[in-house]
Amino acid sequence: MSKPRGNALSLYGPPPPMKDVYVVVMGVTGAGKSNFINICVGQDNVVVGHGLESCTKEVTMHSFMHSPYIKVNLIDTPGFDDDGLADADVLQEISRWLENTYRDKVRLNGLLYLHRITDVRMQGSSRKSLAVFKLLCGTGALKYVTLVSTMWDKESDYSAPEDRENQLLDNDKFWGAMVRNFQAQVGRHNNTRESALQLLERFIQHPDDHVVTDLQHELVDQRRGLDETAAGLEVLREINNARELAKQELRQGAELLRFQDLDAMDRKDIKAEQEELEERLKKLDKQKSKLRRKAFKDGIKNADWSALMRAGTAVAVGTTSAAAAITAGPATGGASLAAIPPILVATTSAVLKELGSTRAQK
Repeated sequence: MSKPRGNALSLYGPPPPMKDVYVVVMGVTGAGKSNFINICVGQDNVVVGHGLESCTKEVTMHSFMHSPYIKVNLIDTPGFDDDGLADADVLQEISRWLENTYRDKVRLNGLLYLHRITDVRMQGSSRKSLAVFKLLCGTGALKYVTLVSTMWDKESDYSAPEDRENQLLDNDKFWGAMVRNFQAQVGRHNNTRESALQLLERFIQHPDDHVVTDLQHELVDQRRGLDETAAGLEVLREINNARELAKQELRQGAELLRFQDLDAMDRKDIKAEQEELEERLKKLDKQKSKLRRKAFKDGIKNADWSALMRAGTAVAVGTTSAAAAITAGPATGGASLAAIPPILVATTSAVLKELGSTRAQK
């Protein structure tokens, strides 16, 4: 007598559950992030830039089915531009996505950092972007990072780009330390879907391996403001350096304008340069204030409500007991506001406005 053949479920069991794989794609403006994602997804639904101006202004997610049970989600991010004026905006946008997804229990599987192999040397924007990326990840997350050189298809002779790749790997300020000391991996993208999917394979093969970046830990677990994180402090340092340079150039221009024998045309050009520098300083100051405003709001959002009310009340009545009200939180089972220093210098109106807004959202 023959045995019953049964059905697919009895022979093989239920199908495996659907797995989501999340990979953040980062890199300097023009490195080919959107193009890489388009090739993976197989659709031209991501705007691709053809110059050095970023076409990606906000974080967006693009998904495709790698198999019936694996969905790959690629996160496109804006790149840091070359003049430093938009760096705070870029960091805010990226940090907002990382923070919100972490709070929503979405865990990353890895990060790709893209770099043009056609660049003869590491430009200022590339150095800055890489420095912020390292701090955003933290050393513990680097083993989930793949450093990708792009645009190999633009090179007819590989000898020069391979030399540049070796320079990246030999220099600890670039890729060297990340690879040797912290197990970051290296890959190439030659503008084909095959090479793109090969770069994702390590994450697809291990969909249950997850990583939390330092920036996520700092913003959520440690309740820091963005300007108190390692990546935020690096952006602030770059902004301060740019401010000092602009102020120095302003002083030099002012000295030149003191010369009586300066002809009218030169004087006009210098004044125009001075106006541009003044505008640059205003934009840099605006970027600094944006980071600090977000830090203030983060402190309000993460702090204990009753402790904030005590602090706001103490400031409102003009007493000297504000510090006592602030530190009374732990004694009554609340959270200390020491983790959010911006509150200490906030005006009464700002405190109450932010408190009311936060409570309304809750």
